[in-house]
This record gives sequence, C-alpha cells and structure tokens, in this order.
Amino acid sequence: PPPVVNPTAQRLLEQGYIDAENGRHEFALARYREVLSRYSNNAKMCAWARYEIAFLHYYRHKYKDSIREFCLLLSTYDEKAPKILAWKIVKKILVKRPELKKECMDLGNIPADRDSAEAPAAAEPEPNPPAERPRRREKGPDHVEATDGMK
Repeated sequence: PPPVVNPTAQRLLEQGYIDAENGRHEFALARYREVLSRYSNNAKMCAWARYEIAFLHYYRHKYKDSIREFCLLLSTYDEKAPKILAWKIVKKILVKRPELKKECMDLGNIPADRDSAEAPAAAEPEPNPPAERPRRREKGPDHVEATDGMK
C-alpha cells in the first residue's frame, strides 16, 4: 500500500486497521508503530495503537508477543476502553498459556492488584471504542461464526 502522506494518528490507526483486515499484517504493525513513535504525546492514540499491535499478535497466535504488548498497555496508559478490552484477552491467553503469567510478572507489567488476571469490576460498563476509531470485530483464534443451520 502507498504510504500515508503527513498522516494524523487517527488516520494511521484507520489505515492500520484496513491493512490488518486485508491480511497485510506487517503493514498494519508498521502503521501502529508509527503512531507510537510519531505521536508519543497522544496517550489515547498510543493506547489504541498498542492495543491493535497486541490484538494482531493474538490473532496470529503469537501469544508471547501479544501478552507483552497487552501488559505494556495495561501498565503504561490510563485509557479505560483499551485497558478493559486488553484484560479480556489477557484472561483468554492466560487460560491457554498459564506459563505466560510469570513472564508478565517478570516484566513487571501486570499491576499487583490484577495479578490474577481478573477483569475490571463487573460494575464497569462495557466500553465502546471511541467513535472516531473503527470498531474491531473480535475475531481471534477462538472465533466461531454463528449459523442458523441454513445455507
């Protein structure tokens, strides 16, 4: 794909999402990393870029890379929506790969009050990603399409 000329952080996130949806994972990762490097002062966009990087690793079954990115997101940013979504996937990963909990703890990136990988309190409402961010369908390795039996 052609480079995005003078992109905003939002435009890079959108293009990364399009790249990921079209199977151009390396291009997507490059765009998300560009958000992190060019817009490091924009915590909201960086939190979403970090989430997308982690999610893409998760989608590709690269659980070790995924959990590192999610743990970095959880320990670095205060943006509520990506953190809640990250905890949901961290829990899934740790069920499949419990040995990764130690690695996350070794990295110091799981806050002490969340070392059991519990999700945030159930009283918190389910977040909706910001309106300006395209919504990601959660299609990770465990995704199964629902059918009504008709073809």
